[in-house]
Amino acid sequence: MEATRKLQKMGGSVALTIPAQMAEAMRLEAGQEVILSGDETRIEITTSRWRPSVELLEFAERFSKKYDKTLRELADS
Repeated sequence: MEATRKLQKMGGSVALTIPAQMAEAMRLEAGQEVILSGDETRIEITTSRWRPSVELLEFAERFSKKYDKTLRELADS
């Protein structure tokens, strides 16, 4: 995924907006910390904490639905 953006002046800093589609794909939210790294020609943005993949979340939901009764019985024993 690639996008072109103009840098904007904000006080003593320079701001860069992230397209909604990219933010959604990376599951970034306003206020979330990210790690910036780079060199003279490149900036890399990495999330600052581990977040489960969409696939893992979907699997967990299917698993929970399928084994809900069994999991509840285990919790009660």
